Amino acid sequence: MAANGFELGLDLIGDFIVQELRNTLGFTDQNHNATGNLSKSIRHVITKSGSGFEIAIWAVDYAKQVDEGQPKKTRVSIDVLLEWMENRGIARGEPNIRGVAFAIQTAIWKEGTPTAGSLRYSRNKKRTEFIKVTLDANAKTIFKMVLDLFQEEITLSLSNTISKNKRILES
Repeated sequence: MAANGFELGLDLIGDFIVQELRNTLGFTDQNHNATGNLSKSIRHVITKSGSGFEIAIWAVDYAKQVDEGQPKKTRVSIDVLLEWMENRGIARGEPNIRGVAFAIQTAIWKEGTPTAGSLRYSRNKKRTEFIKVTLDANAKTIFKMVLDLFQEEITLSLSNTISKNKRILES
């Protein structure tokens, strides 16, 4: 497998990881899809560094807060909460929408996030660590994908070396 084929194999592994992160984050597991922007932002980049390659996973900045949660005594902006509520369809158009946002802000101040009540929206009963959960659940599959890719690369490299040496010996 040439470097292009190897990079294509890494790209497939990156695609798999991104899709699994989106599954864990989204409707299938933790249900963190207010707008879908976080899920849509997750992507991978293959870089070559020195003699190796790296698969880096990227997402919008607030992925960290979703993954780790917010500590108690964190004051979330009312405007941010109003936008989130609008996206989720919570208290849409109600005259007391700012009061509901203030109640959510107070709950976050007291409990942090995720709040105890938010767990009912999660299919896997977790609202944090979507990255760790995904990588742990798929570690064997990812390892096998990498192992298979390296096996193909080594087999092709050895085959090419043997053919090259055979041609040299025959001439």
